[in-house]
Amino acid sequence: MVILLYASAVIAALSLVLIAVYLIITLKNVMSSVKQIKHTIERAETKVNSVTDKAQTLMEKADTIAEDAQNKLQTFDGVADAAGQLKSSMHYMEESIDEVSNRLNKQGKPTKAMTDTLKWGDTAISLFGKYKNYKKRQPTESNGQ
Repeated sequence: MVILLYASAVIAALSLVLIAVYLIITLKNVMSSVKQIKHTIERAETKVNSVTDKAQTLMEKADTIAEDAQNKLQTFDGVADAAGQLKSSMHYMEESIDEVSNRLNKQGKPTKAMTDTLKWGDTAISLFGKYKNYKKRQPTESNGQ
């Protein structure tokens, strides 16, 4: 019976030793996994910092582009106003020419001075139209070069 007691004590001791060995192996594996996780987190942190820097640079560029677009839109507002004023001026000029023409028609046969004045007016209007067309073509011709 004593032998059984000693045998069970040896078996219990061996069991404790095996449990300790498996516990050590498990802890080593856990430590290895923790080191890998730490390394992965460090790499992810480095990449996140890089992306953050790039995002900051991109935001600064977007702000610059938005400011530039705002300035260009404000400049275009001035051009649109000028075009509207030019349209009004052309309308008033046409009305004035029509009024002068109506007055001349009511007076009867035009004199030589009246005819010359009308020719000069037509020439001026024609030149103005050609100049306007020339100005419209200017930007497209310079962009093509």
